[in-house]
Amino acid sequence: MKLNALASKANPIILFLFVAAAITPAARAQNEKSATAKTETNAAPDLAEFSAAKGVPQLPGSAWKFDRESAINLPNGGHVASILEFFYLPAVMANTDTGGFSRPENVQISQLGESYKWQRWYFAGADISNPSNPGEPLVYMPLAALSGFSAEKYGVSNTQKNGYHMQPLAAPDQKSEVALSMPLQVGGFAVIPRAVADREPASDWGAPEKARGFEPGSFEARASYAFKTGESNALIFADGYRKSRHFNNLASPETAVESTLMGMFRPGFVAGDELHTTLQYRSRTNLGAEYWFAESQTLKSDQISGVANYRFSTAKAEGTLALGYANRNTTLNSAALQRSAVDSLIQAPAFLPTATHTMFFDASGFKKLPGESYDLEYGINSRVEFEHRRVAPPANLLSETFYNAPLAVTQYESASAEANYLMRWQPFVRAQKKYARSEFLAGANAHIDWGFTDAGSKIGFVHPAALISGKTMLGSSGYFVSGGLQHDTLGFTLQEVSYLNRDGLSGTRYNWADTNGNGVADAGELSLPSRTGARYSTGQKGLEAPQKEELNLSVGYAGFKGWLLEFNLNGRIYRKLFEVRYADGTSPQFAPSSAGGTVAVYDKTGTGNEIYELRNAEKDAYYAHTEITLAQSDRRSDWIIRASIGGYFGAGYTPQGMGMFYNDVGVYNESTADPNFRENRFGRLDNDRGYIGKIIFGRRFAKAFTVMNVLRYRDGESLAGYRRVTGLSQGPILVPFEERGGGLTGVGRYTYSLAWDLRLRYETVFSGNPAWAFLDVYNLINSRTELTEYPLEGTAFRDPVEQGIARTLRIGLGMNF
Repeated sequence: MKLNALASKANPIILFLFVAAAITPAARAQNEKSATAKTETNAAPDLAEFSAAKGVPQLPGSAWKFDRESAINLPNGGHVASILEFFYLPAVMANTDTGGFSRPENVQISQLGESYKWQRWYFAGADISNPSNPGEPLVYMPLAALSGFSAEKYGVSNTQKNGYHMQPLAAPDQKSEVALSMPLQVGGFAVIPRAVADREPASDWGAPEKARGFEPGSFEARASYAFKTGESNALIFADGYRKSRHFNNLASPETAVESTLMGMFRPGFVAGDELHTTLQYRSRTNLGAEYWFAESQTLKSDQISGVANYRFSTAKAEGTLALGYANRNTTLNSAALQRSAVDSLIQAPAFLPTATHTMFFDASGFKKLPGESYDLEYGINSRVEFEHRRVAPPANLLSETFYNAPLAVTQYESASAEANYLMRWQPFVRAQKKYARSEFLAGANAHIDWGFTDAGSKIGFVHPAALISGKTMLGSSGYFVSGGLQHDTLGFTLQEVSYLNRDGLSGTRYNWADTNGNGVADAGELSLPSRTGARYSTGQKGLEAPQKEELNLSVGYAGFKGWLLEFNLNGRIYRKLFEVRYADGTSPQFAPSSAGGTVAVYDKTGTGNEIYELRNAEKDAYYAHTEITLAQSDRRSDWIIRASIGGYFGAGYTPQGMGMFYNDVGVYNESTADPNFRENRFGRLDNDRGYIGKIIFGRRFAKAFTVMNVLRYRDGESLAGYRRVTGLSQGPILVPFEERGGGLTGVGRYTYSLAWDLRLRYETVFSGNPAWAFLDVYNLINSRTELTEYPLEGTAFRDPVEQGIARTLRIGLGMNF
């Protein structure tokens, strides 16, 4: 549904946002304050404590939880994304590195077949997602500043905020402390002999022998000071790191820095209220090195960001207000912007120097109405987003090469400056009915999104959503069943608003034949112009936001001495996805050609007045999984044992190419307008990993020494082979000669990833203060399988490009005072 008519109602809407989004002080005054704010510091990983005798538990399958104690005892990379990668079964990080190596990188993580761009991040109940970089938090909350976090796995759970929820430290965990840790790659012998496993080590098949890893001089440090003022609790928390990291495509190690300062305040005179402020600085010298960019095409990146949020919780109402700001600047590490078409399939698109100012205001709240027949909750989640983005390519020129030969040139009209706005509302109501051993939930909500730009373009949607779910214990046997259905809307971000802003970067792309050999794109060497960019983009009439249909079912047994066995089935269909096509009457001329051999190819024989139309795709995307979990959930036991394995299927139609920048259901670009780049588009998605397994086991000895192990297995990313086609009017092109991941079969993949991680932790008392030390060993067996492969047809086809990170140590110590 179009919302252009809302333009005349902007002021009432903004007033509505501030008044209705959060529960008003008057409403709060009618409610009895909770004695304490609710926390979940003792939730076991991926399941809640329960036994058959306790009645209705929070059954597994609705949310995955990870608490502070688990973060202390289990090996991890020291940041939230690494926890998800290490322990959350369906989570897939786009960067396959382990051992916390990826902490400095902009997080790109997916779950359950969703686009990484759709992921939302919450802190203390407030949505702190970055409007300008969908899927990324505005502030990367330090792991040690959290009491725990959860991943809302399924839309059929009791939440209106699906995503990753981070909770600040509870008052009992707010302590004064200092801590220091240092990572270092050590390598050494490999447990798996050569050629026993699939291309192990990858260096025997052409990958550089030295893997990515930490260099000397890397460290992480934190300090905090906790104090009381009357009945109020306060905490000042500082965290930072310096990482020196080796990349084979850089002449010297890259330096990455992060510094975070946080303040937490819980007033004793208003029980249940919290105030949090966070300021963060992040810097990298070679952004893009992780995607195999040539060093000259990496960027220096600096970002300063801050978030302030206030949360209240009463017996009958909860709400949050948050304000965030970020300024990110990237500058190219050379004077010329270049891109190799040969490498483009295994890396990201060209990164352009950009300066971005981003702001958001988030206001959410809901009221609880307990009843005799059922409990009712109603409220609204609302958010206003803004960005000002300036893109300035050096000399307004991008040159492309193919096997070091000139291929194409894009001449931009000028540097671009654009302002984009997005307003989002989600009113909801849900009813919950509880019996002695059963619980049922029904809910309905609406997604109201309205975006506009300084260039006058507008885009908006109104979409309903609904869910129904239930769970029950089967008598006193210990068996349980849960399940649900949902229709929901997702995936509309500031990205779509920016795409339709006609002030965005625009230009003309030409074929380039460097006839005089001077390496400069002279006017007489350019042919077949094609318009490109925001000035030549528009939106389909009646454009809708992407939508999801979901079915979830869990069955299990939890009646034997704290053990749990669960089978979970989940299926999803993603509809109305975005894609780009030529608007009617604007396509260049294409004629079928036999130059591609067994692959359908079209020769561009004439130019057109290209207008790129953002449309709803005709094809859907599909996701399904089966997960099995066996866990010992009794927190009183000194043993921790958990094993889980899942089989995953995710497939759809995405732009050609591999990796999260192409093969992702939330990604779209102009390439899909060209018929050459619509062939063989179907296949397994980048976040489809086939089979994933994780085993956690360990023991605590005498309440002082802990040994914890994590074994992780994951199938590789789906791939497709690409062919170079020549003899065409538009010059050489790359086209796939097979579907990614073998299409429905799922057999075309990189080699699997296998890691065994270990943490040894010792706790003692030093000078009357609690103290600790730990040793992490990542990739204990020194597995050396590949990170990625070369995708172009020829003698190097499917040769490993780089092998995984070698055995790495992380040593840490700390003390409370």
